[in-house]
Amino acid sequence: PPSEVQLAIRRGEPNPLLLRDENDFPRFLSVVMAHPPQLPSPVARVFARQRLADREREQAIMNDMVREPTEKRIRGLTTPTLIMWGQLDRVISPATVPVLQKLLPQAKVVVFDGVGHMPVMEAPETAAQAYLAFRRGR
Repeated sequence: PPSEVQLAIRRGEPNPLLLRDENDFPRFLSVVMAHPPQLPSPVARVFARQRLADREREQAIMNDMVREPTEKRIRGLTTPTLIMWGQLDRVISPATVPVLQKLLPQAKVVVFDGVGHMPVMEAPETAAQAYLAFRRGR
């Protein structure tokens, strides 16, 4: 199912995941996180510069995702899988979770309330607990 970001791109709007300059970084954080941290400006500049340096590679990855949907690669895998998803994910729709559950019969799903695209960064303790429980087989 299309996400907010995917719909914006389809409308011809600039991809909010690809920075055009350092000033785009706060907007980027607000798209990928429900509650972005307040970063000191020197730290934000370092992160922004890294994203700008990786822009071409990130665009190639996004192109690959559109060209070769994940569904074809994972359908029927029986590998135990932990799916961690943010309920407020604007990058990849949370409505994708049931699709993944059908494709991955051994999947365990944890949806994080009030979290965006980056549960491991937004809810690190909860994500770590979910991961450890998954590893223990619970």
